[in-house]
Amino acid sequence: VEVGERYVSPTIIVNPKLTDQVMVEESFGPVLCIITVSSVDDAVSKHNKVSGKHPLAFYPFSSNRRVIEELLTRVRSGGVSVNDVICHAGMRNMPFGGLGDSGMGCYFGQYSFEAFSHRRGVFHKWLNYDNELCDPSLRYAPSTPTKVMVLQIGTMIPDLPPLPSLSPKSVILLAGTVLALWYLRQ
Repeated sequence: VEVGERYVSPTIIVNPKLTDQVMVEESFGPVLCIITVSSVDDAVSKHNKVSGKHPLAFYPFSSNRRVIEELLTRVRSGGVSVNDVICHAGMRNMPFGGLGDSGMGCYFGQYSFEAFSHRRGVFHKWLNYDNELCDPSLRYAPSTPTKVMVLQIGTMIPDLPPLPSLSPKSVILLAGTVLALWYLRQ
């Protein structure tokens, strides 16, 4: 730590004691604790021992969908980014906020119902999919004018309603209809 420079070196701590200060208090510095676990039960148990509270964000990493679903079921949190970090906070069509000490809410009427309910935003990034705005090569240093422009454009795109699941036949029919209309206008 360089107090005069207001700089803390990025630090990785492997298997700290669950009672260590870095595990008990919220860290706002570049500190990453890596805790080895033997199973989902072990992970949930250690999570519950450390906090006893609900984190503002939860970042499970796994290529096993069953493991992810079990963790999402058993670990309560604010938002979630699966196989990535922070992306859920930037999704304008998902709620952002926490639970318990990490949460705030509005009261009276419908707002009370919403404040005492929790709509958790979950961003999924499966490990074999890397063509998206949250791609690490776009988000992390070095920053370039092109990267900044792409991210700024991404924030200006209006919210769109979610697309329904379409069968391959529906996609072909829709594409054919669009092409036919375009051709007729020519």
